[in-house]
Amino acid sequence: MRHLLAHAAPLALLVLAGQALGQFVPPVPAPPTPTAPYEAPAKPAAAPVPPPPPAELDVAPITLIERDSDGKIKPLTVLPEEAAAQKLYETLKPEQQERFRKVTAERAAKMEQQLAAHAPAAVEVFVRQGELVSSADFAALRDLGDKKVRTLMVTPGLLANLQAQQVVNFKQSQVADKAAKDYTKAFNKEVRGGSDASPTMVVDTMRAVIRGNTIEPMRSMRAMLLRAAPQWNSFKAGFQMSPETTAAVAAAEKGLTDAGTDDQKAAAMAELLKVLTDDQKSAVLSAVATPVAETKPAPAAAPATTAPAGDSKPVIDPNTPEGQ
Repeated sequence: MRHLLAHAAPLALLVLAGQALGQFVPPVPAPPTPTAPYEAPAKPAAAPVPPPPPAELDVAPITLIERDSDGKIKPLTVLPEEAAAQKLYETLKPEQQERFRKVTAERAAKMEQQLAAHAPAAVEVFVRQGELVSSADFAALRDLGDKKVRTLMVTPGLLANLQAQQVVNFKQSQVADKAAKDYTKAFNKEVRGGSDASPTMVVDTMRAVIRGNTIEPMRSMRAMLLRAAPQWNSFKAGFQMSPETTAAVAAAEKGLTDAGTDDQKAAAMAELLKVLTDDQKSAVLSAVATPVAETKPAPAAAPATTAPAGDSKPVIDPNTPEGQ
C-alpha cells in the first residue's frame, strides 16, 4: 500500500501541472480575411495641349512725318505717341477698334481721377502753362516738372497701355513707338536748324519734356474746368470762405462772367480754383471727374514677348511757339 502511494503522488502532480499549463495556451487565431488584389490608380487624363498663339504678322511701317509746301515738317497737335496710336487704330479690325476706344476712354477717366487726387498741383500747372513756352528759369522749371507735373501723369504710356490690354500686339507697339521717336528726332533737328545741339539745349530740352508731359493731363484738366464752370454757383454755396477768400473769389468771378470762348472759361475757372483751399479745389474736381470703368484684357491674347515699348516724349514740343 505504501508502495502504491509512493508511485501515485508524482503522477498526480504531473496531471495537475499539465492542467495548469494548459490554461495559458493561446487560442488558434482565425484565418485572415482575403483582400482584393492591389490595383494601381488610373492615371489622370492628360491636359489638352493649348493651341499655339496667333502668329504676329508683319506690321506695315508708320510715319508721322508730313511736310508742307515749303518742305518743313508739319507740327502735330497731339503727342507723337498718340498720333502713332491713331495710325494703328486705322489698321485694326472693328472689334479691336471698339476695345481701343474703351481703353482710351478708361485712360482718360483715370487721368481725371488723378487730377482730382492732386487738385492743388493740377490747378497750379494749368495756371502756369505759359512758363513752359519761353521760361529759361532752370530751377523753376525743374520744380514745376518734378514736383507738380510728375504727380499728374498716368502710367504706363498710351502704347504700353494698349499692349497691356491686348488691343495691339508687341510688333504693332514697336512700329508705332519707332514712328513716334523718328518724328520727334526729325522735328527737333529741323527746329534747331539741322544741328544736333544748341547753346540752350539743356533748358530747351527740360522745358519741352515737361510741356510734353503736360499735354495729356492738361487736356483732361481743361475738360474738367469747362464742366465745373456752369456749376460754380452751386459749389460756392457749399463752401465756407474767409473774407479774404470771398473778395478774391468775387474778383475772379468777373473773369468767368466775361469769358466768351471755352479757353477763356477754362482759364477763368482755374483762377477761381486757385484762390480756394486745397480741400475745396479737390471737392470741385472730384465732383466733375469721370468715374473709371475698368476694361479687362481680351480673352484671346495677342502675344507680348518682351517689355512694352517705352514712352515717347518730344524734346521740343511742336505745340509751342518755338516749335512752330
